[in-house]
Amino acid sequence: MKKKLYVPFLFWVMMLTELILIDRFFLVLNVSVSYKVFLQDFFLLITFYVINHFFLHIHFLKRIKQNFFSVIKINLVPLIFSLILITGVFSTISIWHSNFLHAFIIAGSASVFEEFFFRGLLLNTFLTQIKSSSHKCILISTLLTSILFSLSHAVNINFQSLSGTLFQMISVFFLGILLAAIYLRTGSLMYPIFFHFILDFSTILMKGFVTASPTKQTLISNIFLEFIYILTAIVLLRNSKTTSIINTNKSIFNNN
Repeated sequence: MKKKLYVPFLFWVMMLTELILIDRFFLVLNVSVSYKVFLQDFFLLITFYVINHFFLHIHFLKRIKQNFFSVIKINLVPLIFSLILITGVFSTISIWHSNFLHAFIIAGSASVFEEFFFRGLLLNTFLTQIKSSSHKCILISTLLTSILFSLSHAVNINFQSLSGTLFQMISVFFLGILLAAIYLRTGSLMYPIFFHFILDFSTILMKGFVTASPTKQTLISNIFLEFIYILTAIVLLRNSKTTSIINTNKSIFNNN
């Protein structure tokens, strides 16, 4: 089968175009931020699900058979971070907080669509279109997907500062690598969606929807987090651990 590396980039451009058009439409209607984000992600999810189901037929990874403790080991870092974040949120903010519902809506819709599109559709498309050894294909696909995930957040410059947007883009690049590694090792989008939701939900509640310009303290803490993300991803995607991914999805990797 002839490889068409431009295909995932084309999907990404299509997604950004639709996102901007929907954003402009709801801007005219003066819809609240939370419902605008929900409706944007809902329409984008439906659009690309329908396109893939009826036209593209991109197959997602099969779930890898492994015991409960293996799944816990793979998700250990996100689980620890999630516990810390949730504890921090509920120790300082009431469930009846005025922004609780808005944070839930934004985090829920963003995590489902973004994981479906980036770790689901784009990552699997890269896996089928990159001509290389199976292990190298996994690493390149993870890197390219994370770059596009990061660049997608550049549109946020419309409502936040340049420094805040660049700070966010760098953060989500490393986050994207971790989320991709978890998806690849489990074959399930459920785990990246869960961690993505917890991260967005807690961040919105504690810091708001807009990413502020970084301070020295936030820079240091984010560098530490990004180091943990990338180190975890390297451990999860080391050569000896990608065998189960390749063996479970021979129909994808036999074409490389």
